[in-house]
Amino acid sequence: MSLSIEDVSRDMGRALQRGEGAYFIGSGISAASGLPDWLELMQEVAAPLGLNITRKDDLALMAQHCVNADAGNRGPLIGRLKRALSRRPRRANPYHTAISRTNVRTLWTTNFDTLIEQALAPARLGVRANDADLTGGTGDVDLELLKIHGCIDRSSSEELVLTREDYEEFPARRPALAQRLRNDLLHRSLLFLGYSYSDPNIATILVEARRLAKKATREHFLVTRREKEKESRRRQELWLLDLRRVGIRSALIDDFKELEKLVGQLALGSRGRSVFITGAHTADDAKAAAVGRLLAHSPDVVLLDGQSEGIGRTAANAFGTACVRAHTDIRDRIRYFPNPYAFNPAFANDDAFLGQLKQWRASLLRATHTMVVFDGRKGTKAEVEVARTLGCTIVPVPGAQDGLAAHLLKDAGIRNALSPRYVSAASTKRPSAEDVVDCIQRTFCA
Repeated sequence: MSLSIEDVSRDMGRALQRGEGAYFIGSGISAASGLPDWLELMQEVAAPLGLNITRKDDLALMAQHCVNADAGNRGPLIGRLKRALSRRPRRANPYHTAISRTNVRTLWTTNFDTLIEQALAPARLGVRANDADLTGGTGDVDLELLKIHGCIDRSSSEELVLTREDYEEFPARRPALAQRLRNDLLHRSLLFLGYSYSDPNIATILVEARRLAKKATREHFLVTRREKEKESRRRQELWLLDLRRVGIRSALIDDFKELEKLVGQLALGSRGRSVFITGAHTADDAKAAAVGRLLAHSPDVVLLDGQSEGIGRTAANAFGTACVRAHTDIRDRIRYFPNPYAFNPAFANDDAFLGQLKQWRASLLRATHTMVVFDGRKGTKAEVEVARTLGCTIVPVPGAQDGLAAHLLKDAGIRNALSPRYVSAASTKRPSAEDVVDCIQRTFCA
């Protein structure tokens, strides 16, 4: 029995909240940007064979025939592949945008293109396109992108996995990537996106998954479009049943709008009920402390501590103190994110450091569902800019009439995501700590 989209959203969202989820992205995600899917790609690069290639063909075998026809020379095939991809525009689409906003640290893909990298550009991204990338150290990164079949811009012709021989030799030629895949199958829940019943990549990955994990994987999820023809639908049913052997449960959709909705839901759902409180680095606000104390009484709220002075520190200290007094395990309630600028608050208002501050704050704000903004200066403004890019819900807490929070509340995009009751209260008077916390709780239900 297949899952519903709601089932996948709920279960995968929980896995991502725990830091135990990963995405596995196929060519269908890039197709929405105008790039060819696997069939279209092979129809183009295998044109010299003079065959009418269809979805029923073994596409990896067709690529192998191309190499065989050139006496084992991969150059012509790879050249046609690169030309086919470079002729199409490389623009990130709504799927990439939603993925870039998701609280996920590990992304796998079989795609050769660089659209995911473009979408994740503000983040500290580590791209692993071969074993050397993987074994050379993880580096100081927020996200890892593992390109299991290579990258059109980074990989040599020999490193691209395209032909039947490439697939057969993958475990021997890429032992580190194969071992990493096995480890993730065992310890993470993977969501497969952009794959279809006839996609040769997914078939190969699943064969490898069975071999590597020995039927002992975590629960994984796949979302794919329902086949329309009677025979194809029956074949798809049998295929989906076979997926269960490697722990993959499937959800069928009739329209790709459903898939777009799912990745959008996961962008916020992956963050849980997380709150980040920010504002001036030189202020010690009693209201911020009250908000922190009240949030501590909501057992499902997790406070993200950005190691800032001023407003952020006041709220975090009050939150932590209230948790300890309530005999709550604080390790489940507070998550810490490093901030090199905490050692000198002046850095946050120095234009020369704002770009670096935004990059450091990206990982924190990708994990933030709701950002509470008190009045602040350049550093706070920079954090708001990143938060908006990553789709956080922003709750301004106006103080001064001409302060940052008051200006943010006038922004329709921010205001429309908040409860009318709070907008009214915050627009006519200074909202109380109770008003702020009530608004935060309502953002979780929106």
